[in-house]
Amino acid sequence: MRYGRSNHLEIANDLHAVYCAFAEDEGWVYVKIGMSVRPFQRVKTLTTGCPFEIKRFVFCHIGNMHVARSFEALAKGALMDHRTRGEWYRFKPEMGAEFQRIIRAVYRKALGFDRPLKWTEVPYETYHANPMHARA
Repeated sequence: MRYGRSNHLEIANDLHAVYCAFAEDEGWVYVKIGMSVRPFQRVKTLTTGCPFEIKRFVFCHIGNMHVARSFEALAKGALMDHRTRGEWYRFKPEMGAEFQRIIRAVYRKALGFDRPLKWTEVPYETYHANPMHARA
């Protein structure tokens, strides 16, 4: 599996991923959930237009586009009570277990059976070349 430039054949094969981007501001954790065939590139584009500094970015290869789209739609529906700006969802830091429970349930429903999520974390330095978002 390659990360970087991909041809259309590679995208058509099971490279669909779902991602979670996490940011913090004034005591809240903001989460953006989406899908991408190029998660390393997606996190870089998110940091450009994001109103917050993304502190953590994780993705999980789902397999096919149908399951990835289903996961994204179900997650956004399940998190609707936490929606704040656009496609960002807001939680208090102590609500992390609730967020994880929701995501596991959504994944189980999208997939149709229970399988552990295997998240990959993208190192912070990989996507933070912007000096305005430099860590203090």
